[in-house]
Amino acid sequence: FPGNRPETWVTANASITPVEGKRDVYYYFRKDKTFAQDLLRMDWVFYHEKAPLYKKMGSAALQKVIALEEKEPIYTPILRELPPEKSRITHLFDRGDWRNPAQEVEPGIPASMGSIPDDQPVNRPSFARWLVSDENPLTARVFVNRLWEQIFGYGIIESVEDFGSQGIAPTHPQLLDWLAVQFRDRHDWHLKALLKQIVLSGTYQQSSEVSEEALKKDPFNKFLSRGSRTRLPAEVIRDQALAISGLLSTEMHGPSVMPYQPESIRAFGGRFWYESQGEDRYRRGVYTYWKRTNPYPSMVSFDAPTREVCSVMRIRTNTPLQALVLLNDPVYVEAAEAWAQNIMEQYPNNIEKGIAESLQLITAVPPSEEKITALTDLYRESLDYYQNDTSGIKLITVANQVPAAPEVSAATEGPEAEKKPALSASRLAALSVVTNVMFNLDEFVTRR
Repeated sequence: FPGNRPETWVTANASITPVEGKRDVYYYFRKDKTFAQDLLRMDWVFYHEKAPLYKKMGSAALQKVIALEEKEPIYTPILRELPPEKSRITHLFDRGDWRNPAQEVEPGIPASMGSIPDDQPVNRPSFARWLVSDENPLTARVFVNRLWEQIFGYGIIESVEDFGSQGIAPTHPQLLDWLAVQFRDRHDWHLKALLKQIVLSGTYQQSSEVSEEALKKDPFNKFLSRGSRTRLPAEVIRDQALAISGLLSTEMHGPSVMPYQPESIRAFGGRFWYESQGEDRYRRGVYTYWKRTNPYPSMVSFDAPTREVCSVMRIRTNTPLQALVLLNDPVYVEAAEAWAQNIMEQYPNNIEKGIAESLQLITAVPPSEEKITALTDLYRESLDYYQNDTSGIKLITVANQVPAAPEVSAATEGPEAEKKPALSASRLAALSVVTNVMFNLDEFVTRR
């Protein structure tokens, strides 16, 4: 079944032997050797008690259906607890040498961290219950610290992967304990409730502006003397560009999607990437199809892990390649074009005002006159360029759909022109350059 292309979809019929009572129906699909994904997409299933299937089928087709029914199903292995008489005997190894087993050990938890209640069996479910019990404060502390790291850039314990004696000491140990108790007892392990409590705090809502005294006493903001300033994750940067441009799809759930990816990228000797069409191209980054050893390239440029190995925390880098992605990746170029078109529709007779308003939208602060002037000058220079050299407009995909028309003056064309001035391809191309530059502002990729 070659990929998720609609022209390859087929309607398949099969029969199920009647049985008494309620039964579960299982489907087993064998993986194709050439195509690595979307082997089958089931949009609907219809059961009919007396479908005239056999009457319409020829003898050859009927024999194939019967042969399929007679095939022995392949069972999926699952992990389950072995009975005590079959469980493996585990030993300590003398000096770590597996060839020299020492004393036998029993399942349990470290004595320093409590014990499993006597009335419960020592197995995985009991261990899972202990992990979130009052006897074990570590689980809630780890969750709280990881969420804090995502919000503020650094965890209360900076080494989020190591809470042991080799890890970094917490900067606010009492705050970590209090938040862990809040998360466990008050919020009942609900992450959204804890997240709301943190972002509504005065600590999170501080300004990121720093005084000389604060910079001297707390240069790395470990003690939260000011608001955090952290670069956004790769998925959020892409989502933010689509959201500002109005392209972001709000659809929830469903299968993974395949937005634009360079044609030169291949894996496993065969093609597996079929670019999604329509609204699926603009779904949130979390829905992007991801294959180990072959991740989505623009997200890797912003330090998204390749998922070949477990990654407890992401590193943050600042490289020229990231600016090149924001300037040239078709996702950001298309978002810039759509955003420019929105500005032209909202401010048809005052593009300069549209630039100023958009700048405030993307930075969330009143823009400085210096930035407004620089972007306005860029728009005028770009407009002059595209009006004198229309060959560059061909690079603008959205502009290719807009007829090149002269600028319309509301004073000369009447009230109708004032309501719907003609969209000029040169104006759209010039404004797209400006919006693309806005995507490269530090305020766009940074949470401040």
